[in-house]
Amino acid sequence: MMTEKYTDISAVLADRIATGEYDEKLPIASEIASEFEVNIKTAQKAVRVLGHRGLVVTRRGRGSYVVANGPASTSQTHAYLLPLAADADSIRNPWRATIMHVVDAFWEAAARKNVQLTMLPSQPARGQLPADAVVVSLPWQPPETIADLVASGYQLLALNFMRDAYPQTCNLPFVAIANHARLEVRDAVAHLVVRGRSRLAFIEPDGRSQQLMPMLIDELVERDLPVLDRAMIRGTGETAVRELLARKLDIDALVVRNYSDALTAVRLLEEQGSRVPQDVAVLTLQGEASDVRGATHQITYFAANFEAMARVVIDLLTTGNFKPMTHLVPKTLVVGTTT
Repeated sequence: MMTEKYTDISAVLADRIATGEYDEKLPIASEIASEFEVNIKTAQKAVRVLGHRGLVVTRRGRGSYVVANGPASTSQTHAYLLPLAADADSIRNPWRATIMHVVDAFWEAAARKNVQLTMLPSQPARGQLPADAVVVSLPWQPPETIADLVASGYQLLALNFMRDAYPQTCNLPFVAIANHARLEVRDAVAHLVVRGRSRLAFIEPDGRSQQLMPMLIDELVERDLPVLDRAMIRGTGETAVRELLARKLDIDALVVRNYSDALTAVRLLEEQGSRVPQDVAVLTLQGEASDVRGATHQITYFAANFEAMARVVIDLLTTGNFKPMTHLVPKTLVVGTTT
């Protein structure tokens, strides 16, 4: 199986670190690119892989330092990052770009505050890490993993996870950094109202831990907007969108929970002759998947602000404030336009 070029380069650089050839600082990206005959972006990706492995820390404008001997060794704060899966670098992983984006946000925030981070290859077992270890779990961890980490005695900061979202975690002592769902719903309705939309439909999957439909209805009532009961659909995918459209309701906006449903909605609306967003605006409350940006100009979406989340986590690490609570971080609204 062929590997990407940057992976091969990172392996060579890691060997040089292990043998002591690089004992303080890596060459700059342009020098790496010249040696391996690749472009600078490929060289930078290779260095980021070393950062994800905890071998180097990159400081903007100063270069990348070997953790064992460079400036990172003077750090007084250390934490372990737990990714979603061991194959986060796999080109088959549809969330790979987002996962790497989250990790990069952490390295950047940590470098500013002199915090040392180590990427874990998999979920640590009890006793595998120091007794006072701090573990930062990156997004999309299942609740079972959160519960296991707390039971192992580690100090846990869980990114993009609500403490009270699941029965097995609601009473556990850990710090959660999550999206501000109610603010997200409020901003979604406000965005649509400003653009003259008043007849909203909403599709929400069954069984979600955090139901947003009641929040949306409350927001409509507060703004004296009509609540179209038949426009509130429980379900997901093409079946749910077709069910809504079959009701032939007079709507001018459709809000959905995930991006795939938004894409489906655009396709089916256009098939029946509606223009998006001129006739019906489509807005999704979840748009952080790797294929969102640039996929279509017609959909308005909310993207998780992982840079802000990373800054919150690093600030908590530097202050040692691990009081069990949930810190809410607003998402970023990305407005769609016609193509």
